[in-house]
Amino acid sequence: MLEDMILLFKFKHGHAQALERIYQKYKTELLSLATAMIRDKDMAEDVLHDVFVSFAKSAKSLHLKTSLRWYLTTAVANRVRNLRRSKHHETRSIAHFEQMTADRNMRPEQMAMTAEEFERIRKALDQLPELQREVVTLRIHSHMPFKVIARLQDVTISTVHARYRYGIDKLGSLLDEKVEK
Repeated sequence: MLEDMILLFKFKHGHAQALERIYQKYKTELLSLATAMIRDKDMAEDVLHDVFVSFAKSAKSLHLKTSLRWYLTTAVANRVRNLRRSKHHETRSIAHFEQMTADRNMRPEQMAMTAEEFERIRKALDQLPELQREVVTLRIHSHMPFKVIARLQDVTISTVHARYRYGIDKLGSLLDEKVEK
């Protein structure tokens, strides 16, 4: 948190290295979030790029009401929402998952099992209503507090809790159904 405050101060005063450090510090987490939400790595990279270009342009006028991490996480989530509204996204394929896991020195049989599990979870997530899917993804993937998600979705915290609970319950029943079959 202290490092972020120092980086923000330097960033606002024109230090390019501060922006580079912010990017390096948060890019993996933000890219992972965007990929989980939009299910397309190339599109997720575009989202991340767009967020940081906007962030860089806002240096002089930037006034954060939350932490830098939540600000950037919210910016990514909002950008993904905008893309969804404009219907310019594609679904992630199993080949994309294999590309993501190829770096991890997994044996082929491990990769196949992991890919199969990932695909089951992805299909179950796809069956959730969009707002429930968004809450579940932000909460589980980014560890975002319910209060921050509520501000992001412009609803009460109890609405976010309900969306999360219903989403998790539905995921559980969808995944149980598939196991029984």
